[in-house]
Amino acid sequence: MFVTKPPNNEQDFRWVVIHPFERHGWQVKAVYLGNPMRHDEKYLLINQGFAGKQRLMPFFNRSNNPDLILAIQSAGVSRGRNGFRKDKSGEKLAESEENLLEHRTDDSDTFDTLYIGCEKFPVCDTVSVPFSGIL
Repeated sequence: MFVTKPPNNEQDFRWVVIHPFERHGWQVKAVYLGNPMRHDEKYLLINQGFAGKQRLMPFFNRSNNPDLILAIQSAGVSRGRNGFRKDKSGEKLAESEENLLEHRTDDSDTFDTLYIGCEKFPVCDTVSVPFSGIL
């Protein structure tokens, strides 16, 4: 699924993301997530999810998501004025064979937002699955 630009400037980014799904028959329920979560809270929530200590435990299909898995595994940490945060310095560098766009923090940021939205703003019940890690 790819995202196309809206037909005019009146559409916002939400429309850009939702429209292709709806065009292909998906029913989308947009949920406003509010202000961004603090980095330390986000780190704790997601790491507890990976450890199975949250309502949801993330799983990745290894064969379909190698770039996302590498982006998450290689995301560094830097110290900012408000404590630690994800190191996004690589996003400013030109793309090269050693620094592919797919392995930067943009992909892991997308996962972060999806996980936080699903964990904090559930729209349906969950099913418990007795597995962990990468499939």
